[in-house]
Amino acid sequence: MQDSASEPSTGAPRGDMALSETEFRDIYARIPRLTVEVIVESSQGILLTRRESGPCAAGPVVPCG
Repeated sequence: MQDSASEPSTGAPRGDMALSETEFRDIYARIPRLTVEVIVESSQGILLTRRESGPCAAGPVVPCG
């Protein structure tokens, strides 16, 4: 019986430590992403940007990254 660590991976050929595209996407889909949100306030109000993609496309959003 083989464990999953010894099974060959799928995806493109790679170097000793690199992940295949398939492995990267699988891991990336499972981990949370950290964002930092900042409120920029001036005498004219609070700065918002307009989201171009994703679930809230075209809606206002606080700048973050």
